[in-house]
Amino acid sequence: MTRPEHQPQMAIPVTRYSPDEMEAAFFHEFENEYYEFVASSSKLPSEQMGLVDLPRSDSPRIPVQLRRRSRSTKPTGNWTPDFVRSSGMRVVRDQGLVKYLKRLHSHRCQVCGKRIRNPRTEEGWTSHVHHLQPLGNPHFGPDVVENAIVVCPYHHTEFENGVIQLDLEKVRTISGHEIAAEFVDYNNEVMYIPE
Repeated sequence: MTRPEHQPQMAIPVTRYSPDEMEAAFFHEFENEYYEFVASSSKLPSEQMGLVDLPRSDSPRIPVQLRRRSRSTKPTGNWTPDFVRSSGMRVVRDQGLVKYLKRLHSHRCQVCGKRIRNPRTEEGWTSHVHHLQPLGNPHFGPDVVENAIVVCPYHHTEFENGVIQLDLEKVRTISGHEIAAEFVDYNNEVMYIPE
């Protein structure tokens, strides 16, 4: 299968944080408690806690929602949450392709064969269409039938998190929807994260 070369006009930067950076942010959030804890010890703080001391100027800037909370502190929540205006770019998917595939498979997951009833939808069922090579940055997969699979929300989450490999021999197939091997390979080699 040949596909046209796609050159994105603008890439949206995505910041990913390593476990060490997350730990550093957690450390700086509870810095005072940390120093009180180690003040009476003869060991270096990094030896006692298994952490590396970082000066405050080197602390990574991690969004508040990604920081860990103390397990003993219950969040208060907010009865009247604020709203913020946001803007951005997103990939425009072909909704006709999505509807075609969902109807073709009668909203049945191609992995497990289940259908989820949902009386709030027009057709009465919930299913998702997952792209094996994602459409967005940095993958830039095509929005074509050969790159898509109809799945239940459970299996969609597994695909999105990279915890499931696809075996074409075990996938439910229907005439009119052929999944291309190149996209299966992309999912299994690039998206899948082994344990």
